[in-house]
Amino acid sequence: MCTSIGVDPLASNKGLWTQLLGVGDFYYELAVQVIEICLITRPLNGGLISLPDLTQRVRVRRKLDQISQDDIKTAIRKVHLLGAGFSVLKSGRTTLVVSVPLELSSDHSTILEVAQGKASHVSMSQIITQLKWEEQRVKIALDLMMQGGMVWVDEQRGKEGGTEGEPVYWFPSLWQQERMEEAEGEGE
Repeated sequence: MCTSIGVDPLASNKGLWTQLLGVGDFYYELAVQVIEICLITRPLNGGLISLPDLTQRVRVRRKLDQISQDDIKTAIRKVHLLGAGFSVLKSGRTTLVVSVPLELSSDHSTILEVAQGKASHVSMSQIITQLKWEEQRVKIALDLMMQGGMVWVDEQRGKEGGTEGEPVYWFPSLWQQERMEEAEGEGE
């Protein structure tokens, strides 16, 4: 039937059949580009990149503005079928793409939300005070995120980050998202 009307349902484009049936190469090609960008940026963001940042980087790479955040999410869902390593995480007002083979618990997501309200960084005492958690629970969550490279520790931050001399934990993916939002605000 498709041949008789001149339609190739497996063609590499973002057409009706690709979206409805999930066939075609568009999302698989997009997924490869998403993976490449995530791997390139992983040393900078620890495997957490905001969805708007990733979408913008894909648009620049493809030289197309037609790629939407929903397209990126669909591509990630296709990759996620292959196993752990790529997923979408909604954290507060930010949607993040996780590109490390690490399952984030609700504790990690909650700490990310706290960091969003604190200019992309928090101290252990701020988390303990705000969430009323035990120190060991916070330490376990932060240690796992540090091992994955998702959070950076600043041991010289001092008074501004919390108790004087207390380390401050920075989330580069949130910091990058805030920079993008500031740039969009200045452009208006």
